[in-house]
Amino acid sequence: MTIFISCERTKDMPGMPGLLGTAEVQCNNGDVSVDWLHNANINTQNRAYQREKVTTEYWKQQLMLTILYNTFAGIPEIHIRVIEGAPGIYRFELIDGQQRVTAVFDFLNGDFALPPMVVDGCDIGGMNVDELRETYPAIYDRIMQYRLTCKWYEGLTDLQTAYLFIEVLNNTNDMKSQEIRNAVLGFYSKYVRNTARYEPHELFTRVIEKSGKKEKTVLKYFSSGFKLAGRMEVDEWLSELLYLKLNGVRKGL
Repeated sequence: MTIFISCERTKDMPGMPGLLGTAEVQCNNGDVSVDWLHNANINTQNRAYQREKVTTEYWKQQLMLTILYNTFAGIPEIHIRVIEGAPGIYRFELIDGQQRVTAVFDFLNGDFALPPMVVDGCDIGGMNVDELRETYPAIYDRIMQYRLTCKWYEGLTDLQTAYLFIEVLNNTNDMKSQEIRNAVLGFYSKYVRNTARYEPHELFTRVIEKSGKKEKTVLKYFSSGFKLAGRMEVDEWLSELLYLKLNGVRKGL
């Protein structure tokens, strides 16, 4: 099966000679269509890499405006890891660019409508994906065929991937220990994230606390001194608790 992606040397399947290079060259330039991204076996990994921030609908609409109207701008490059399972069977992991890609996915999944815009004389402002596909299929197809530049990585370990995200792509030194741990894929980090936030244990129940006109999210069973600043504080607390459980009181503190 041919995968419609392109790289600097050839247009073939990942892993074939000349596409992603040898072990000496694990990173190559290329580009990929929205259509391929939407249908590929690709893990966007929002939970693994992104901090606890959510892109607004306005931000997503502006990205769609870039694809269809402000085409001179272009969407910044994304980074994709190629992982070979059985011979000839590949899966992909989006190392960086999750918010950009999932914003397009959210539109294609019907989560929001387009902002005001006129494209090729067609007023498509306010249309959702079904309305756009039925009324202006050529413009819908323009979204699907839109190509994002990318870098392909082959043969990276989980630790190398985490290093790439933290030290190279984000070039940040303010990430907390738990944010770094959550950049490493695997059962442990997934369990911590899900138990603390996405499928939370009852202990981590969130409630809205009101003070005058202001509202903030707090943990129902924690003291008011435990602050939630979107830096994976609950993940950190759970990790420490697990370490304590496994190592005992004397070695676990």
